[in-house]
Amino acid sequence: MNTVITLVILGAMATLCWWIHKKLRKWQLPFIASAVIAFSCATFLPIVLFLAIGSMIGWGDSSPTPDNNQNQQQVTSPGPTPIQASNPVDNSEPKMSESSIQELDQEKIFNITPEQFRQKYNNVMAELEIEERIPKLNIKKGKVNDVFSVLLSKNHGINGTIDKKTGKLKYIVVVCTFTDDPSNEVMVAALIAASADKVLGGPKEKQFIIEMFTEALKKFNETKQPVEIIQTVGSNEYMVTLNQATGLWLIISPKP
Repeated sequence: MNTVITLVILGAMATLCWWIHKKLRKWQLPFIASAVIAFSCATFLPIVLFLAIGSMIGWGDSSPTPDNNQNQQQVTSPGPTPIQASNPVDNSEPKMSESSIQELDQEKIFNITPEQFRQKYNNVMAELEIEERIPKLNIKKGKVNDVFSVLLSKNHGINGTIDKKTGKLKYIVVVCTFTDDPSNEVMVAALIAASADKVLGGPKEKQFIIEMFTEALKKFNETKQPVEIIQTVGSNEYMVTLNQATGLWLIISPKP
């Protein structure tokens, strides 16, 4: 196609050169002068026309430049995706078996759901002939864990933290705030804590809970500073905290 266009343009140049030369001869210009002028005009005008047409139809772009070629390769032959570029399974590294993962989870969470905890706790309260019950739980969804909070009386409550993956309890918090008679509030808190601990598989003897509460109260009365006591008994860990702002807390969690 380009060859045909070139021949046509050369023919037009020769015709234009002859026509200009003929006109100039009528003006009585010397033969050589008229020939030079005619050849110059016939050559310059077609070149301008040739370049204009070439820029319009894209002559000279039949082979892409290095940058265009690189862009074309990026579009037509994309590199491997991150999943393709890296091996999703590294056989050189030891992997934990499913049973090992389950054992690890059991060390970090209780093997009980919030609803199971609620029902068993209420059964313990019924056996003790105590009227307070945990009502239907209102579980709030969180980014890391789910939680629930239950008010058992004016000064007592239970909070629970739930593992989002398994739906089972990670730890329970028994909350106690003080009134004019803190000793009575502490005894009620100890009863609630002992009942919750029974549901969570704690030791049969619960005297250590009262002893932790008593020790925390003694230290707080002496120093007027926040108190924290941690003790591991059986398969559970117990943390008592006491300060003026939040009151007395007992956190029951699986032994790490």
